Amino acid sequence: MIPQKPNRAKRSIESRPTTPSRQSPSKSMPVALNGGDRLEDVEEPERSSLEAGDNCPEFVVLLDVKGKIGYVSPAVKVVLGYLPEIAIGKRAIDFVKSEDRERCAIHLQQALENSAAIEPSPTYRVRDSRGCWCKIEVTCTSLATTLGGGLALACRLDLSHRQQAEELLREERDFIAAVLEMAGALVLVLDRQGRIVRFNRACESLTQYSFEEVKGKCVWDLFLIPQEIAAVREVFDRLLSSQRAIEYENYWQAKDGARYLISWSNTVLRDRSGNVKYTIAAGLDVTEHQRLEEMRCALQKEKELNQLQSRFFTMASHQFRTPLTTILLSAHALERSVENASISKRLANIDRIQSAARSLTQTLSDILTISRAETGHLEFDPHPLDLDIFCRDILSKTRQEAGKNHRLTLTVRGEVYGVAIDENLLRRTIENLLANAIQYSPEGSEISLCLQGNARGVKLSIGDRGLGIPRSDLSHVFNAFYRGSNVEDIPGVGLGLTVVKKCVELHGGKISLSSEEGMGTTVTVKIPKSARIAKN
Repeated sequence: MIPQKPNRAKRSIESRPTTPSRQSPSKSMPVALNGGDRLEDVEEPERSSLEAGDNCPEFVVLLDVKGKIGYVSPAVKVVLGYLPEIAIGKRAIDFVKSEDRERCAIHLQQALENSAAIEPSPTYRVRDSRGCWCKIEVTCTSLATTLGGGLALACRLDLSHRQQAEELLREERDFIAAVLEMAGALVLVLDRQGRIVRFNRACESLTQYSFEEVKGKCVWDLFLIPQEIAAVREVFDRLLSSQRAIEYENYWQAKDGARYLISWSNTVLRDRSGNVKYTIAAGLDVTEHQRLEEMRCALQKEKELNQLQSRFFTMASHQFRTPLTTILLSAHALERSVENASISKRLANIDRIQSAARSLTQTLSDILTISRAETGHLEFDPHPLDLDIFCRDILSKTRQEAGKNHRLTLTVRGEVYGVAIDENLLRRTIENLLANAIQYSPEGSEISLCLQGNARGVKLSIGDRGLGIPRSDLSHVFNAFYRGSNVEDIPGVGLGLTVVKKCVELHGGKISLSSEEGMGTTVTVKIPKSARIAKN
C-alpha cells in the first residue's frame, strides 16, 4: 500500500555535491545519510515492508525530503560490502558516479512529486567496497512519515552487465590460455617464491614433465643444473625489485637428463598496490642455434689459422731464406779469401753474417713471445719505473743505430713515475714502435715520442711522417704476419705490432693506431695506474 502524501512545501533534491565527508568514497559507499529519521518514525505498514528487506538480496534505503539517508537495510553489506551505519546522515546523490548524478537527481525529484513509481526502474553506477563501480537498479516510492515524508528506495544489483563482463573476461582468459598452450615458446609463470603457477604445453614437451607434476614446486628444484641455481635465483630477485624486463640464458635439464639452453625474456605482473605478484618468462630453446654458432666460430678459427699458416710459410720462405743465404755467401767468401782478402772485406762479410743472424734471432724471438703470451707463459714482472729516464735511454741508443738519418724527439708532460711496468716488455714495445717508424719513414724526417702522465696512468705516443697505412689494412695491422699492401718491397715479417699489443695487454693497457696513407702513422699506448694487471 502506498500512503497518501501529506501537504508540504515544495521540495527538491539537488545534484550538486556537498562538502565531502571524512569517510573516503573509495573505501565506503554511502547509501544513507545521517538524519534524525529512525525506523520507529515510519508508519507501521511501511516499517514492516522495510524490515522485510533486512533479509533479502536487495537493500532498502530511506531518504528524507532533502535526500539524506536515515536508514539502510543490512543487505547492503551483501550487495556492496558496506556496513549500513557508515552511510547514515549523508546524501545518497553524493555516492553516485558523477556522470549519473544529474539523471539520478531528476529521478528522485520526480518520485517526490509523484507517488507513482517510474518505469522501467533506472540504474546508476555506485562504488562498492572494493572500489569497483556497480550498476544498481533503483525503484523509488514516496513515503509519508511523521517528519514530513520522503522516499523509500528499493535497490537491486543489476547483474546483466556483470554477467557480460564475466563472459568477456572468461572468453579473454580462454583465448590467452589457448595462445599460451599453442605457442612454440616456453611460457612459465612463477609466484614471488618461485613456485610454478603456469607451465604451457611447450614446457611439458621439452621437459617431459606434465603441469600437474610441477604445479606449486620451485623451478630451481626441478630443471636447473646445480652450477646455475645461484645465478638464476639472483636474476629472479633482481626481477622482483626491478622496473625493467630482464633477459638471460640458462640450461634446463629434462626428465631424461638431456640439457637444453634456453634464452629467456622476463617481466612481472603487479597487483593494484604495485607489488609484484607473478613473474612471467617466455623462453626459446637455442641449443641448436648455439651448436651452429660454435661450429661457425670453429670454422672461422680454422680459416684464420689456415690464413696464418699460409702467411707464416710465405714469410718464412722469404725472411728466413734471405738472411740464411746472406750468411752462407758471406761465410763462403770468408773461406775463399782467408789469405788474399783485406781486413776491411773480411769485417764486411762478418758484419753481414752478424746482421743476418740478428734478423733471424729477432724473428724467432717475436714468434716465441707471441706464443708464450697466448698460452699465458710470458714472463711478466712489473714494478714502479721512472718512464722519463727509461725513454731517454732508449732514444739515445736508437739515435746511435739510426745515425743522422732521422730526427728523434721526446716530449714529457705530467708525472710519469710510479706506474707498475715490466721493463723488458715495455722496452720491446717502444723499440718495436720506433723501429717501424724509422723503417717506413723517409730519411731526415722527424719521429716523435710523447709521454704524458696523470692520475689515471700514462699515455705514450710515437708518431712519424712516413708511408702511412692504407685504410683497407687498418683493421688487420695487429694480426700476426700481416703487412700493409704498400710495403711489399720493404723487408719485414709482420710481427712487430702483434708483439707490442701482447705486451701492452699484459699491463692491462690498450693500444690504438691512427694513420693516413702518405701522411704518417701515430701509435698510442695507454697503461693505467690502477687497472688490474693481467696474469699469466
